[in-house]
Amino acid sequence: GRLKAIEMADSAYAISFGAYRKIVLHSAKYPRRPICGVVLGKANGAKVEIEDSIPLFHNLPLGPMVEFGLMQVDEFCKDKKTQIVGCYWANELRHDVLPPKIAQRIASKIQKFFKAACILTVDNENILSLSDEKGKSALVALNASGDSKRPLEIKALKTDAAKTLTTNVKSGKAKELIVDFDDHLGNVKLNWLSQ
Repeated sequence: GRLKAIEMADSAYAISFGAYRKIVLHSAKYPRRPICGVVLGKANGAKVEIEDSIPLFHNLPLGPMVEFGLMQVDEFCKDKKTQIVGCYWANELRHDVLPPKIAQRIASKIQKFFKAACILTVDNENILSLSDEKGKSALVALNASGDSKRPLEIKALKTDAAKTLTTNVKSGKAKELIVDFDDHLGNVKLNWLSQ
């Protein structure tokens, strides 16, 4: 597809609050299931700018479904003039932040087209941390093989938006606010690409 091959050995990542919000809501909607999706953006020097996230699955995805989901997202990227720059993953176990082999395989597939691909793992222990003054993140950025941490900055973080996100997670409102590809397959009227 449209994905460009670029080389970056030690990339740092910056994620928009909108992309961060969707990942946290996806994780909150399915707290006892593994969830995954992809992140979209572009390279900006040695930094990868993550501008959006697309929720894909709330179960362990099978290879053909991953392929089909990635093809759909790639087509979406063509219209938006962006590209897939990595994937995100949350484990069903609260203390587990290590990406499983399937996340590494997805990131490896993305890395064929975007060398600085990353895996963002959700730290379920810190899912509500943005309301904290310390500015901790619920996301950990790793390289595509999942064995090396990378710097991650949350861009344009506003206190009000962080408090609203925390309220939405605590109240269970995530069920109404986010739709993934799995949900779409169950009801094709649900829009999973533009949220």
